[in-house]
Amino acid sequence: MVKIDQDGVAALNERDDEISFVPANPNQHVTSYLERFFGLPYNPGFAILLTGKWGAGKSHLVKCSVAKAAEHGLRILSISMYGLSSRRELDEAMALARYPWRTTEGSNSRPRPGDVVGIPREPLGTGALASLPVADGYIFDDIERSSMRITDVLGYINRLVERDGRKVVLVADEDRIIGRADGGDFEISKEKVVGRTLTVRPDFDAAYCSFLETLESEPARRFLEQSAIEVRAVYEQSRTGNLRLLQQTLWDFERVHDALDGRHLANAGAMNAMMRLLFAMSFEFKAGNIDAIDVRARSTRRYSGLFNDAEKPSRLRLASAKYSGLTMHDTLLPDDLLGDILIDGIVDPTRVREAFDASSWFPSEDEPSWRTVWYSGERGDEEIAAAAQTLMEEFEARDYDVTGELLHVFSQVLKLAGLGAIGWTLRQAVAECRAYVDDLRSQGRLEPPNLTVPDEVRHGSFAGLGFSGREKPEFSEILAYLDEQRAAGQRDRFAAQATELLSVMRADATEFVRRIANSRDSSESLARLPVLATLDPVAFADELVALKPLQLREVMIGLSARYDLGTLEHELKEEMPWILTVRSALLERAAASPIWTRRRIEESVRWTLDDRLGVRAPDGDGKPVDG
Repeated sequence: MVKIDQDGVAALNERDDEISFVPANPNQHVTSYLERFFGLPYNPGFAILLTGKWGAGKSHLVKCSVAKAAEHGLRILSISMYGLSSRRELDEAMALARYPWRTTEGSNSRPRPGDVVGIPREPLGTGALASLPVADGYIFDDIERSSMRITDVLGYINRLVERDGRKVVLVADEDRIIGRADGGDFEISKEKVVGRTLTVRPDFDAAYCSFLETLESEPARRFLEQSAIEVRAVYEQSRTGNLRLLQQTLWDFERVHDALDGRHLANAGAMNAMMRLLFAMSFEFKAGNIDAIDVRARSTRRYSGLFNDAEKPSRLRLASAKYSGLTMHDTLLPDDLLGDILIDGIVDPTRVREAFDASSWFPSEDEPSWRTVWYSGERGDEEIAAAAQTLMEEFEARDYDVTGELLHVFSQVLKLAGLGAIGWTLRQAVAECRAYVDDLRSQGRLEPPNLTVPDEVRHGSFAGLGFSGREKPEFSEILAYLDEQRAAGQRDRFAAQATELLSVMRADATEFVRRIANSRDSSESLARLPVLATLDPVAFADELVALKPLQLREVMIGLSARYDLGTLEHELKEEMPWILTVRSALLERAAASPIWTRRRIEESVRWTLDDRLGVRAPDGDGKPVDG
């Protein structure tokens, strides 16, 4: 049995080859044992395995042990196995550790180890290399990240231990080695090489203090020092055991903290809520427990699997269940903002401040009534009642027409109806919301569908808040009706838009093309809407023939670009009969025109439309024009 002094903390294991426990200083047994191991005056005849989860601090502990050994005159060489795939690469890594190359001052070059230090050209007993002392021990880190067969690695290390009498420490996440394809070989070979296994556990207190020293922002550091207990609670609840994730999250928090104004920082409740939300979401995302969609569509996944036992709970809900006193659906940091921070590494100070200002922690006098009702769980009864009354007055006056706000209004009306607060049943509320949509369409106030970028409301939220009750059939019915009427309202404007385009074409062919043609530098929505189909195709052909030659060519090229990339089979398929009739009318007018006009029109049709339409333009004798 191995007994290690632990300042009064007993630490023994039933197995003679393993030490595993959690003392007050969780890794005191490791550092004490390593110090004693390297200081032994004889060859112990076995290697030590330091195991623990990724990010538990194994490499940092080893670095400290190497420095401690150096204080006692011991030379311990550390070799990273990360990415090594062959015995030769391991030999070179050993050579670089044993004979470090020292460049001359001002030089950045570093020769290949095989050319310079891997195979010394002079006898080892002479020259500068011989002046280096023999290593007292070796540390092989990141064993599991090597692609060498584990038996080859252990065989190499066994020769160092048995043949050369060296003290060797292996550092790895043992579970990940066992999980490899050759993990079974590790279990067999380990018995011959490894005499002791020490488990490294995350030392939160030591790591936290060390990480805080690296922060550049003194205000952020002070806040985190005062919040150490809360941060530790979230970290332990995450069950990641990964200190690297803690350090990365501290850096993210520092940037968000420094984006806030003094009045935000002075609100202790808001700051604590933000800190807990950011740390929990960061731990889960960086650990791979949730993905980018879970972050950016967080508000839509809140109730996944909650009301249907047959539905599998979302990863986000499973992750959230680990944290007590914390909701990962807190809206203080909206989904899109949180996604930018965690996924893209973007911290926009303006958006961070706006998010805080819009939250329930900082209510304002001009807060929309629907938002106050949305926060009904956090507001007083009188405030909610006043906001609900205002909301219904605004509903009757049809004050809202922005799609996202409109859906928030509808969702709050449904909530109020469900609570019996407005005298409507749910079916009556649905009918009233549909009537609201009808009124907006008749007034021409419905926003058209966004064809260039997805609507924000597709993710189930707007202005940083998810739509209340969006999982319920009443809301789904209203959303579907609104989508239908938005598309219909858009079509209501086609005739007026087409007439306007015709006027534009007469005055400015370039502007006409910009509005109707697809191009990489244009987001003109009319390029993907079949508005031209509302025009008389024969009259349009007459307008084209009346254009000056250069204008005619420009418009025809624009039409070709409009129908590029298969749009006639998809978005603009309603224009196919129209453009075919325009083409026929152009050729008819060309046939009755003077030779040069005829040739100009026929060539324009052939060059710009025929490939798109799958036809050929004949010449005046009925033969294809060959140019």
